[in-house]
Amino acid sequence: MKIVTAAIIKKKGKYLVAKRKAGGVVGGKWEFPGGKLEKNETLWQGLARELDEELDIKIKEGEFFDEYVLHYKNGSIKLYAYTVNNYSGKIKLREHEKIRWVTPNELHCINFTGNDKPIVAKITEELKNDHQRSLVKRKLLTYG
Repeated sequence: MKIVTAAIIKKKGKYLVAKRKAGGVVGGKWEFPGGKLEKNETLWQGLARELDEELDIKIKEGEFFDEYVLHYKNGSIKLYAYTVNNYSGKIKLREHEKIRWVTPNELHCINFTGNDKPIVAKITEELKNDHQRSLVKRKLLTYG
């Protein structure tokens, strides 16, 4: 089973997504940047290397978001997603066609790779739950 990582980078309420270059099975689709682990790398080391290679940024801190096992005709992968809370460097396109910063509502309008769809679903669910909690909190504060 291949092990891959993905970075959920959020800044000013928007998420960084990257469009893969044309060609191949997932060419032209969008993704959260990341990639395959190399031998003897930890998950964080692999993610840091991939973001350096793909975007020329150095990640400084983050936390585990979720993990998924995805099955395809040619094999299975285990994807580990991390939120990246801090990075340094100016983003440069090295392996992608383009990047965008998108709002949570725009996430569902983007043609993501199959690997990234579970991440989008969880982000959406968490945002919905956060919204519901804030509504309940407001009601409690209003009506005591």
